Formats: sequence, C-alpha cells, structure tokens
Amino acid sequence: MNTIAMLDLLKVVNDKYVGFNTANTGVRPAEVANGIFKTILNVGYVTNPLARFTHAIWDDGTYHEDYDLINMKSLLSKSGAMSKQGISDAQLSKLRVTLQDALSTGDDSGLNKANQDKITVSFNAGSAQFMPSYGINEDAGEFIASLIKDYCPDLSKYISGLLRDINDPITLACLPLLPARSIAMGKTSKYKKIEIFAHPNERLDYFIDTLVESSICLEKVLSIISNKFAQLRIFVSFCIFEILRYMSQLAYFYDKSDRCSLFIDCTKNSNLGVVNVSGMSFSQVTRMLNTFYSWGLSQILDDLGFTKEDLISAETPVLKLNRTGRSRPNHEPNIIWKTAKEVMKELSEDDARFEAGQAISDIMAFDSTYYPMNYFSKIGTSLGLVYPRDNLPADRHLELSSELLEMLISCCIKPDEVIDKQMLLERLYYRFSIVIVDETIDRSLINSFGDLVYVDSDDLGANYNAFFEMLDRIGITSHLSCGVLRICLGGKNVK
Repeated sequence: MNTIAMLDLLKVVNDKYVGFNTANTGVRPAEVANGIFKTILNVGYVTNPLARFTHAIWDDGTYHEDYDLINMKSLLSKSGAMSKQGISDAQLSKLRVTLQDALSTGDDSGLNKANQDKITVSFNAGSAQFMPSYGINEDAGEFIASLIKDYCPDLSKYISGLLRDINDPITLACLPLLPARSIAMGKTSKYKKIEIFAHPNERLDYFIDTLVESSICLEKVLSIISNKFAQLRIFVSFCIFEILRYMSQLAYFYDKSDRCSLFIDCTKNSNLGVVNVSGMSFSQVTRMLNTFYSWGLSQILDDLGFTKEDLISAETPVLKLNRTGRSRPNHEPNIIWKTAKEVMKELSEDDARFEAGQAISDIMAFDSTYYPMNYFSKIGTSLGLVYPRDNLPADRHLELSSELLEMLISCCIKPDEVIDKQMLLERLYYRFSIVIVDETIDRSLINSFGDLVYVDSDDLGANYNAFFEMLDRIGITSHLSCGVLRICLGGKNVK
C-alpha cells in the first residue's frame, strides 16, 4: 500500500501556492527581519567577527576557546581598531558584555555549536553591515519584502536609505568589527512563481492595493520620526503583520472562503463578551487556513496522480518516510485517516482528494512543529496580535500591543490629514480587515465569526471606547473640543 509523506506534500503546497515555509514554528522575528532587510538591500555581509566578539558562549553553555580575550585583542589589532596598550582586559570584557546587551534580539541563547561554520546570530541593529549573508527562517521576510520592493518602491527606497546610513551610535561603536564588502544575495521577486501571482484575480488585487495604500501613508509618517531604530521597528512590524494578513486571506485568494476579518479585543481580556467574539475571530482564521491547506494538499495529490482508490488503500500518512528518532503514539492519526477513508468511499474523485487533504491537515496538527496554523500563532504572538503569549491554545484571541497599534495608526493617517474616529475605523477595516465597532454595527458582521457568538451592544460599546482610550494612553491621540480626533505621530500633532 502507498504511504503519504506529509511534509513533502506540505513543502510543495507552500512552494506552489504560498511562497514561504509555514512548517516551522521555530521562526523568530529577528530572522524574519533579516530576510526583509537583505531583500530590500539585495546584499548581505559576513558578520562572523562581530558575532564572535559579542557572543562568546555556545548554546550549550560552554566557552569557545577561539573567542577568548587574547584572540579578540588580536582580531581588533589586525583591523586597526585597537593598539596593544589601548585597552585593558577588564575594559574589553566590559565592552563585549555591553555590545552583546545592545545587539541582543532577546531570543539568542548563544552561538549554535552544531553549526560553527555558519554563525546565525541576529543583531538588534539598524545598519546594512549587521545583516548576515547566511541565515535561517528568513523566507517569509524575503517574500513580503520582495512585494514591497516591486509594489511600494518609495517605501523600499526609504528603508534602504536608513539601512545604508552608518551614522548611529551602535554602528559607529561596532564599525571596526563590521565588514566593508557586501555579498550579492541574488534575484528577488520569487513570489511571481506563486500560482495566485502568476494568475492574479480581484481578490489579490485588493490585497496589493491596500498594501500600497498603507505603504504610502507609512513612508510619510516614518519621515517625521527622528529615531532611526524606531522607524525600522515600525517597518518590521508592518511587514510581519502583512505576512499574517496574507496568510489569513489565502483561502480567500484561491476562492475557497470569504474574506477573513480580525475582531480585536481592546478591553485586555476584561469583557467576556468581547473576548468571546475575538476568540471566534481567531478561530475563523485558523479554520480558513485549514480550509486552504486542505484544498492545497488535495491539489498536490491530484498533481501526483492519486486517485480515490489510491487514497482509500493508503496507510495512515506519516511526516517523513523512513523517519528515525523520536516517535509518538499514532492512535489518533489512525482514527482520523480511517474515518476519512470511509467518507471517501461515497465521494467523487475531487471531493475524495479534498477529504484526504483535510485529514492530512488534521493529522499534522498532532505535531505542532510543522502545523501551519501554529506558524501563524507563533509570529502573531511575537508581534503582539495573538494572546495569551504562551504555547497553550486555550482562550486564544486577538489584541493589539502598543507597538502594533502605533504601526497600524501610522499606516492609516498621513501627517497632514484631518480624520475623525469613524474614518479611522473604516481604514483599519479596509486596509487590515481589523474590526472595532460600536453598538450601532450591523450584527451580520459579528455573526459571521460563528454561531456561538454572545456579545451585546454594551459590550461592543465598551470595546469601542477602550480602543480610543488605548490611543490616548500611549500618546497617539488627543481629542479636540469640536470632536475631531487629533493624531500625534513622530512628535508632531495632526489635526
């Protein structure tokens, strides 16, 4: 009998229909940012000397003998950065700790000892020379940045200018350890091979149009913010959010569902009705992702020539053929596959393949490392959109961190615009599918999240008020006596 290797199928789905690998919940924001910046610049750098200076401890806790003070002093002397009598051992050690603290992304435990020749440390810095030519988990960043380069050239050029500017304190402090020669990263615009971009429709056009509108607004807002690192932080948040928005609409792009909306809990988990709707909204996103992958897997099964009879006779799918190492009980996957095969017997060829795709997606959920829905949750949690911030799926819902809220507002209001509350909410919905409504909203939008939505008008009004209180609290807005909303971005007031 045939045995289906699920990860092989998932890779083909991602290559053909998505554009980046979603079978990886180990992805970190710093890695996505590296992919973004290197694609914007189309270059990378060999950052090993800096990594060795600032990260002297392997991930297993041992000290690397080649990174001791003698070797580091030799490295600095050869580069002309330090004379032999210029700095004491104590001062050098303190400098290393200071730079490590300044450059740490917050999720580096040290250098990967199993991969000594390809150091993959990510740096929390804002210049091109900090972008390592070799990296992992960068493909989602490369994907969204290639879209921005092609469709949002003004924003791309602006970010490129920021990255090429070396006149910031961190870059100047590290300059002796930074490489001068760049390495070309090859062609971008790989997204053009993706099925929906090769054969676009009005649904994808809508996504691109709103991406462009947001980028125009964002570029103007960034230009009035004096802090370079704040500008880059907001830009990376924008890119990661657009990755999430793209994923949430995959089933919509391929005409397998309606457009997903994101109902935001602004009460910070204090209103049960609002939290319930927000949780249903998150569940809708995961359902639509599951629908997309079920369909995508069925298409690849068709491409590979699987018939209904082939699937009915197949054994329970496995992650990898001839997989060694860890194993786990497969009782539940066996039940899922057995049930699906019984259903397939009564279906047409196409419907049977979809049923098989759905079963494969459900089976993959038992290994959280490779489950695409967990990829969405992981980067959504890192961004400050998906709460609570732990690995437990219970009570998952959607909120906005202050940093994420700042980015969204920066994409909705230009520095010279006058805007009222309703217009702001309409733009959030139009550009980002974000739903924040008052008690006057048509209930059909709320009911679209599911049949078990319990929220009354007072709950919606409380959430609406809480949103604008958030804006006031973090200093983004103030209110004028005439009722017009004043937006404060980059230290400037916008009436």
